[in-house]
Amino acid sequence: ADLRAPTPTGAAVLATPDRADLRSELFGMQSRLGIAMLSLTGRTGQDLDALRQRLERASPARRIQSERQVIDDLQQRGLRAFRHALQLRRAHLVGLHSRLAALNPQAILQRGYALVQRPDGRLVRSASEVRSGDAVDVRLRDGTLSTRIQKVLPGDQPDPTSAKGA
Repeated sequence: ADLRAPTPTGAAVLATPDRADLRSELFGMQSRLGIAMLSLTGRTGQDLDALRQRLERASPARRIQSERQVIDDLQQRGLRAFRHALQLRRAHLVGLHSRLAALNPQAILQRGYALVQRPDGRLVRSASEVRSGDAVDVRLRDGTLSTRIQKVLPGDQPDPTSAKGA
């Protein structure tokens, strides 16, 4: 609005941009458009990569593979726990077996002890339970002896038939 042209042709020249200016402006626009497209393409590529990775992680095949690995790990842990528990139980059973074997009357007889029983099968646990002349069975490791009691000695008196200087 501040410019005045002396002629209508001059006004047309002043109102229209110069060809070189238009060309320069077009090249600038083209350059900015190229940069914007590269930027958009780069972001779109990154977005596509991120989506592809999410899709791979969410894929049923990947999830099945992951869950199979979890199942395999749990199975291995369960097997180890089972084996450990089995070893503990086996050790416990061996201990119980040893204790039971030690309490077995036959094992006691194997060590040289004897069981004294009345004819009715009741065990004689004390010398005070029998009298001279009573019949008893003496059970040894390899057989049973049937005998009669000749004499009952109290526990604090030494046996007079034993060797004194031995």
